[in-house]
Amino acid sequence: MIRKRKFDGKFIEFPLCFLIYVGGKPERLNDIIIFYLIECAYRSNKEIDLNERIAGIAKEYNCQIGNYDLAFDKYKLLNVLFAQRIQETGAEPYCRIGKNVLFETIEGKFRYEHFAFLCGLSSILGKTCAYKKISRERLSYAMIGYKSKDNFRKGEKGNLKPPADWTIGRIADLLHQKKFFVKYTYHRKQTYYSTKLESIEKLAELVMEMKLRRQEMRLKTKHIELSNMIDKRLEEQRENHMKIYRLGRKVKEHTDVKYLSS
Repeated sequence: MIRKRKFDGKFIEFPLCFLIYVGGKPERLNDIIIFYLIECAYRSNKEIDLNERIAGIAKEYNCQIGNYDLAFDKYKLLNVLFAQRIQETGAEPYCRIGKNVLFETIEGKFRYEHFAFLCGLSSILGKTCAYKKISRERLSYAMIGYKSKDNFRKGEKGNLKPPADWTIGRIADLLHQKKFFVKYTYHRKQTYYSTKLESIEKLAELVMEMKLRRQEMRLKTKHIELSNMIDKRLEEQRENHMKIYRLGRKVKEHTDVKYLSS
């Protein structure tokens, strides 16, 4: 029996495009941690010195920053990348990953491609959706830092290429077995993912409810379309009838000739 992993409740959040910067090199994830810690510090109590804020948050996440000047340089570098992506492609989705998973990836205890998959998945699901239908293609581009195939083609900057379809399927099955998320495939075509639901059964139930609602709307729309078609035919019949009636009146007027006696 595979047990669900336990988390300490600490998450690291960062823009999806940072995976382009990482480029498949786990050691660069350290820079993402620095970025997140400094971001948190900027948002915290402004009355406390910034370096003290950073040190406090770093301790909370069991981190230690040795060189603050270098840390701020990394922070600025990632901020430039972030700003460029927003300017080029619009709003950027965020990844939300467990702190322990990120640390294990840096240490080589967790495979980077699995980490990237989880990051891509979280960026697509967002924080509020209970579940979403997600294609393997979309996941493959998210894994390397791009929110879509079109986005990749327009602004390709990284050295990585999207993983093959079968690779995405293999990773998804493995991480699903390890209970990182729940997934359900409808008729071998549409795969739905959730990090909020506890079971495939619950996910399938929600998918069924969604499909029933959509079918009901389609049926209502179809009824309206058929009703409109009938109304149109009825109106055409009325118009044809009136045309024939008016034509008959005109013919009668022309042929109704009176003869006068001499």
